[in-house]
Amino acid sequence: MNCTIRAMLLAAAVSMPGSAGANLLLPASELIDGCRSYMTDVATEPAKFCAAYISGFMAGATNAGLLLSIEPGSSDAFLQRALRTRLGQSPRLPQPVYCVSTQVQVKDVVAQLLLHAEVRIDLQKVGAARMLGEVLREKYPC
Repeated sequence: MNCTIRAMLLAAAVSMPGSAGANLLLPASELIDGCRSYMTDVATEPAKFCAAYISGFMAGATNAGLLLSIEPGSSDAFLQRALRTRLGQSPRLPQPVYCVSTQVQVKDVVAQLLLHAEVRIDLQKVGAARMLGEVLREKYPC
C-alpha cells in the first residue's frame, strides 16, 4: 500500500511539466523492471509499483488537462466538438495530448510500454515519465 501511494505521488508530480517533482526522475529501466514483473505476477511489489506509477501518471495527466478519457463508440467529430466547446480557445487551458478510451486498462498500457522499451536503447538515461508519455502520445494520440 505504501509503495502504491508513493508511486502515485511520484508519477503525478513528474507528469506535470515544470513541476517541483521534475528533479525526482525515476529511470525508465526501473519502471520497465516492475512492469515485466506485472506481466507475470501482479501481486509482487515491483508489479504493484508499475501499476501504481502508470495509474498515477495518468491521473496526474488528467488533472493537468493533458489526458482526455474517451467513451467507446464516440466519433472523432464528437471529440473535436467536445474539445472545442468544453476547452474553448483559452490559452490558459492545456490541450489534451493523450486521448485514452475508458476501456483501456493498466495491463494494456504496460504491454505497450514493454513493446516500446524493446526498441529503446537508453533506458538508463531516459526518465520513466518521459518514456510513458512517449508511449501514450504514440498509441493514444488526440
